Amino acid sequence: QRDTGGLTDSHRAARDYYIIRASYGAVRRTFGGNKKPIHSSIDRIPQIQERLKDVVIENKDFEALIKIYDRPDALLYMDPPYYQAERHYDGFTTNDHDRLFSCVQKLKGSVILSYNDHPDIRRMYDRFSITELERPNPLARKRNSIYRELIIKNF
Repeated sequence: QRDTGGLTDSHRAARDYYIIRASYGAVRRTFGGNKKPIHSSIDRIPQIQERLKDVVIENKDFEALIKIYDRPDALLYMDPPYYQAERHYDGFTTNDHDRLFSCVQKLKGSVILSYNDHPDIRRMYDRFSITELERPNPLARKRNSIYRELIIKNF
């Protein structure tokens, strides 16, 4: 837990946004690599504020959120930590992938999940609609590196 030094929620959000934009790979723990014109990120804060004015952000366990928001006409988008990359995320374990799968199987509404392309995830969600995507991997050391992702839907 970081000492927030009496900052307001808005000040903490702005500080975190700055740290994420300045850190390597947005992990907030490492810095360096390329020069980043941080002023352009700060200049975008009013646009971001406008975009997010009606957005509700909740910091709860996914299972609790699913119980609140799942209904037949709901569309839930979930972007869980990538499988076997849990060490890069706080508070998400390997067992949480199984727990998430169990919740997703019981949904009343529709779901879209984005996951890394891993054989265990493909097996787990084999009864769902799976679309493969390739995107540039900006964190790779090799130029033009491609990262494979899966878009998983229950509809």
